[in-house]
Amino acid sequence: MKKIAVFGSISTDFVVETKRIAEKGETIIAESFHRYFGGKGANQALSIARSGEEVVFIGCVGADLYGDEAVENLKKEGIDTSGIVRTKEFPTGSAHITVCQGDNRILIVQGANNSSDFIEKHEIARLLEGCAFAVIQNEVNPKMNELLLNVCEEKNISVLYNPAPVTTVTNELLEKVHFLTPNEHEAKELFPEKTLEEMVLAYPEKLLITLGENGVLYAEGTNVKRIAAYKVAPVDTTGAGDTFNGYFISGIVKGYSIEKAIRFANKAASLSVQKSGAQEGVPFLGEVE
Repeated sequence: MKKIAVFGSISTDFVVETKRIAEKGETIIAESFHRYFGGKGANQALSIARSGEEVVFIGCVGADLYGDEAVENLKKEGIDTSGIVRTKEFPTGSAHITVCQGDNRILIVQGANNSSDFIEKHEIARLLEGCAFAVIQNEVNPKMNELLLNVCEEKNISVLYNPAPVTTVTNELLEKVHFLTPNEHEAKELFPEKTLEEMVLAYPEKLLITLGENGVLYAEGTNVKRIAAYKVAPVDTTGAGDTFNGYFISGIVKGYSIEKAIRFANKAASLSVQKSGAQEGVPFLGEVE
């Protein structure tokens, strides 16, 4: 078993289920309300842990009840939480999610996830000892992502970068990451002048574009490949991409080829959308197998 570091967000998800989306100025009665554990970083860490790999988490939560609960939840999953810092400056991050007909709309309040100086470089270096890979996303302060990338570069640790929510990705950053995993909408924002096929051909075996029910697009050399998704009836798609990323990098660490790791991750994601909640839906390795 090889250790994987996840550097990212921890949030509480407040989820409303409704039969339709309210129009501007309209009030409608929703079907239900639920509170779940979330945050892209935490979701991906839990996905990796449930895939059978060892995980160390680096992140920041508020000195509040939601922070207490989120850290305890990760501990229960066997995740090393020694890299999680508590701050009184910001509250624990939150996501406000509307689920309608199996699809979702999400508003993020970063809170403690946006802290720009919660951990020192030497402490990150210590936490990364023995790690085979690191995983990052965009729900944290970009200065902290840059700091982690620099440490990984110094320690020769490969990085998977899930650029969500989307921000500008520089050529310098692309050179520092081993895998880039936007969804279709994020990819179009990152590379607006290219078709999806042109994008993956420009970054073969690095850029993987997730297409939801249409699978995953990537390139091996000059050969564009589309790996089909598994057809299921979705209940809640929240966290499906995080499940995919966690299981994909787990597959890579297990020694799978990119194609096999994608198929492995697609199975996990197809299971995750059949349950409500970003983390509640993440399957365990036995279920995927």
